[in-house]
Amino acid sequence: MLDTKANRMRQIEFNTISSAFAGLTGIVADLHKAVLNYALENSSIRQVKPDENKTSSSSIDLVLPNNALIKSAEALVKAFELYNQPNASILFLIVPNERNVCDQNALVDAVQQLQPNIRFHMKTFEQLVEELILDEKTFNLHLKPSNDEVAVVYFRAGYIPDHYIDEKCWKIREQIEQSRAIKCPTIRSQLSGCKIVQEYLTHENIIEKYIQNPELAQKIRSTFAHIFNFADPTTREQNIELLRQNPHGFVLKPNREGGGNNKYDDDIIDLITNQADHLSYFIGMEKVVPPTCTTCLIKPDGKHVLHVKCINEIGIFGTMLTNIETNEEFINEVTGYLVRTKTIDTNEGGVATGYSVLDCLDVSENDNQLAKIFAQKR
Repeated sequence: MLDTKANRMRQIEFNTISSAFAGLTGIVADLHKAVLNYALENSSIRQVKPDENKTSSSSIDLVLPNNALIKSAEALVKAFELYNQPNASILFLIVPNERNVCDQNALVDAVQQLQPNIRFHMKTFEQLVEELILDEKTFNLHLKPSNDEVAVVYFRAGYIPDHYIDEKCWKIREQIEQSRAIKCPTIRSQLSGCKIVQEYLTHENIIEKYIQNPELAQKIRSTFAHIFNFADPTTREQNIELLRQNPHGFVLKPNREGGGNNKYDDDIIDLITNQADHLSYFIGMEKVVPPTCTTCLIKPDGKHVLHVKCINEIGIFGTMLTNIETNEEFINEVTGYLVRTKTIDTNEGGVATGYSVLDCLDVSENDNQLAKIFAQKR
């Protein structure tokens, strides 16, 4: 997100499990192109024709292509092939009464367009308690009653404690981790997305341990906002006082995913005053102040919001496929983007939770780095 205070891009967070909407973001870009094309071809009331002096062929060209879906599908297919069992299957681990089925089915469809013979199973933790079998000799995973072997487990659940309703569900997660199946993500990859890890990476010389190129390390570090924890007794009181003096300038984030868990404004003061012992569950982060725009939000049930001031949150999709034993990388690339647009008075940013809507990027291909990345022919 662009921080207007520093005039540079800031990293808000990174997610390593259940990164949704790859199946929908590309459709949004296509929708916006179609709407813009219709407006350009049919407007007779006001001037919306593109400026002929612009270097781009038309305003439609400024809507960036988005390859998140196809590149995600390619990564799943590559993982399946590396497992080297053509008769195996891919398991999507989902939540009960899943609402985001269109996004998930789009990914299934994209995979099967590449490899029509790959079979899929959509299962919840509760279903797997009855159906999942771990062979303790081969460490292969199988599903009853078909006895299908599982090559890849793709987690669209398991990122919040509520998904593990009892110890049997935790046991299922343990069996998956012990198995030969390729996990997206492994438990280690999932934990690397915790906010406390993000905070740790901002410490002096930590990024530099992993990025040997000093110039690149500095560019990465320049995207970090001010982040701090409350575990260090030497800085705890100083950080608490920072929040007391300016609660509107910071956000408290727990090591949780799923949205709706952050603390803002007066809630921060309430936590400090009444539950200070719970501060160790959170990291503090300086608020980013993004630029605003005026737009309209199309929402369900006709509850559209017209001509309203909004901000945009940009997420970058990436795929990474590695052998953790040999450190061999098979895939490691940027694949697409996600734009979430919400009103300026909304703190949270979840789409599924109703805080924001899906959007797309509209920039000049000639002077924008994102355009240079995503406009490449793939």
